[in-house]
Amino acid sequence: MPQVIVVGEALVEIMRPDSSAPLDRPGLFHGPFASGAPAIFAVAAARLGLAVGFAGAVGSDGFGRLPTQLAALNMQHMAFHDLVTTAVLEQDREAAVHALMLDPLTAAVCSLEEIRQMFDEMAKAQVDYLPEFING
Repeated sequence: MPQVIVVGEALVEIMRPDSSAPLDRPGLFHGPFASGAPAIFAVAAARLGLAVGFAGAVGSDGFGRLPTQLAALNMQHMAFHDLVTTAVLEQDREAAVHALMLDPLTAAVCSLEEIRQMFDEMAKAQVDYLPEFING
């Protein structure tokens, strides 16, 4: 359940590498970068450890549409972060294991059983540096 719900727009910023270059002339631009005050606030609150909900819309333009293959990568990446956050906030060891199972390199070379065994071995080796719930 979100502790903070943010309502608003998610925008993109495009910037000149040289801040003195006029914006109304052809030239080099950097970006697009995710932006918009509500979206920035939501990210900041989440980084502070709050459970954040975001209600907004993304345009159906070249910045809003995401090719299916990129959307799939983003969803996997977001699921990883969701599981890590759940593991820490709820002290849920299984969520941490499942996050490791979503790592693309790990999943490409290890079976689920091997990933779980590797997690157990890493947790045991780092017991002095990890929260107690990881090693139970």
